[in-house]
Amino acid sequence: MHAPVATYRILVIDDTPAIHEDFLKILAPPASSAELGDMAASLFGQTQSEPALPCFEVVSALQGEEGLKRSIEAQTAGRPFALAFVDMRMPPGWDGLETIRHLWAADPQLQICLCTAYSEHSWTTITTQLGLSDRLVILKKPFDSIEVLQLAHAFSAKWAVARQLQTKLEELERTAQISATALASSDRRFSAAFLGSPIPYVILTLPGNEIVLANPAFALLTGQTATPGQAFLGLPCWPSPNPLPAALAALAEGQPVDELTLTVQPAAGPLHTLRVSASAFVDGSQKSALLHFDDITEQARLHEQLLHAQKMEAIGELSAGIAHDFNNLLTVILGYASSTVADPLLPEPFAAELQAVVDAAKRGAELTRQLLLFSRRQPAQFTAVDPGRVVTQLHKMLCRLVPENIHLDWHCAAGGPLVRADKGNLEQVVINLVVNARDALPGGGTIRIALDRVQLAPADTRRHADARVGDHVRLTVADTGVGIPKEYQSRIFEPFFTTKEPGRGTGLGLSTVYGIVRQHEGWIELDSAPGRGTRFEVFLPVLPQLALRPSSLSPFQDPAAHIPPARVLLVEDDNTLRTFLDIVLRREGLVLTTHMDADSAAAACEACAADFDLLVTDIVMPGKLDGTDLARRLRRQNPALCVLLMTGYSEQLLQGLVLDDNGPAPHLLRKPFDRSSLLAAIQIALASRPSAGAKPGP
Repeated sequence: MHAPVATYRILVIDDTPAIHEDFLKILAPPASSAELGDMAASLFGQTQSEPALPCFEVVSALQGEEGLKRSIEAQTAGRPFALAFVDMRMPPGWDGLETIRHLWAADPQLQICLCTAYSEHSWTTITTQLGLSDRLVILKKPFDSIEVLQLAHAFSAKWAVARQLQTKLEELERTAQISATALASSDRRFSAAFLGSPIPYVILTLPGNEIVLANPAFALLTGQTATPGQAFLGLPCWPSPNPLPAALAALAEGQPVDELTLTVQPAAGPLHTLRVSASAFVDGSQKSALLHFDDITEQARLHEQLLHAQKMEAIGELSAGIAHDFNNLLTVILGYASSTVADPLLPEPFAAELQAVVDAAKRGAELTRQLLLFSRRQPAQFTAVDPGRVVTQLHKMLCRLVPENIHLDWHCAAGGPLVRADKGNLEQVVINLVVNARDALPGGGTIRIALDRVQLAPADTRRHADARVGDHVRLTVADTGVGIPKEYQSRIFEPFFTTKEPGRGTGLGLSTVYGIVRQHEGWIELDSAPGRGTRFEVFLPVLPQLALRPSSLSPFQDPAAHIPPARVLLVEDDNTLRTFLDIVLRREGLVLTTHMDADSAAAACEACAADFDLLVTDIVMPGKLDGTDLARRLRRQNPALCVLLMTGYSEQLLQGLVLDDNGPAPHLLRKPFDRSSLLAAIQIALASRPSAGAKPGP
């Protein structure tokens, strides 16, 4: 059996009686009107096996006032209208818009179809007067039967669903009342969870900031008992100014407060970083706020370490770039000055002054070397090194570095585990740390130097962003000096940062240590406080192998004979340095072709690479190709081409570099260099030519 057919009541308000007849024929046809019934069944896809379509009861009114009366009567009788078709123009009474306003005032759920044959009212003006509503649609006259049927069925069904929802809402309200008892029980459970939570919670009144409820975790954090009605005092040692009262005032005005980060000093404990979140709610007539405090001290420490590591990496890149450009300048200064000072005809006063220029340039080269150490691009000879032996051999030197009122507490011995290190760089780490400790002891004290072997577990790596699990050698240099204030500790490894008075130190000592340690795949930890001294701990991974092969590159020596004739391709992007090289090499009788970058040199030499005996090129240059790329490309065309690479960076760039299978090995000239070193390098590179003799010049 099918459910009873639904009947919906429809109100038609129009001042034309013929219109009412049209609506009756469409919506409530006689039972004998099979044509309209078939049309409705076809329109809504009804089959014979499905229940009949809803029926409509049509009630007519000629004016808006009469339509309102019919609507009120229907409501009173408990038989409300689902839909009203309202004409726009119905003189002399209300127009359609005025009628709709009265109808909705009496029955807010009534669906409205506004009928009009005119265009004097746009949808914008209609919605301006009536407001936007999903209960209103416009039907243009003349209308057809299908359109009216569709609107009647759709809006009646929508009206029915809305009434069902209203009934459900009323049922839900009754259910909510029944749940009040259960809610009270839930409140008791919330109170138990609130008081037992390990996260500090407190509920405050707004805007008075008086405590309503606080859990024991909050009392433990603040070191104070929190009772209802007590003014919120916060935590001991809030930052100044304390931002929380302002945040609570904003919360009282409806502005959210989320993840306010504060560093505070709880009672009898270390500094803590807290994340404070607050949410407002209304308890009866009282507006309140729930605050909870997340202790993110460890998370903040790790984040700070990450930012510091990123900053140091960026500073290292900047230092390397500065050192590269500075090396080019120093090469020009050393080259010209050393060539001129070697002239026997140069008057003695000028020779002495020029020698001072050479000495200053060499000191600048040492400064550049320290910058490269910090950026981990200084040439290094890595071998298997016993740190205990290295430090022990420095004992006498370190004793001379410190005054008699400073005691060296020595805990180092040779014969321990090996590390992969550059012996000279490792010595510089120890010396710089001891000198730094000495300067922190103006009135004397103790410097402790110790070496031990430590096995780091995963838990040990949390204290530093670079720490790694495994077997390590730990070098400790600790002093009993003045200590380092916390605000300076994040900057002490930055180049040129120093707390010493002017004239003492360059500010590169600790940055050099930092660069060397990072270059050796280790890390350095600091523990210091004013009045408590300073302790540096350097960690280097233990080497599982017994030995490493040192670099096979030989140092350049002064030329012992005249450089043989040769054709040289010179590539250098620095104009001043390129000019100096051009002058020196042409004076030696070399046939020279110069280019300012590898890209232009490669393009120009595609067909004439075999014409050159030697390529002299900088490694790092702008463009798509660098010096090693250029060397490989030209060697494919001329396997006998000798290669001399110039760089201010590490000779490790050449380790393992093979240009081809049969050609001579590449040679390296480190910047800055003087004329003598340049000519020695040229001579050694040309001596590696596989064939005897050189091609004569033109």
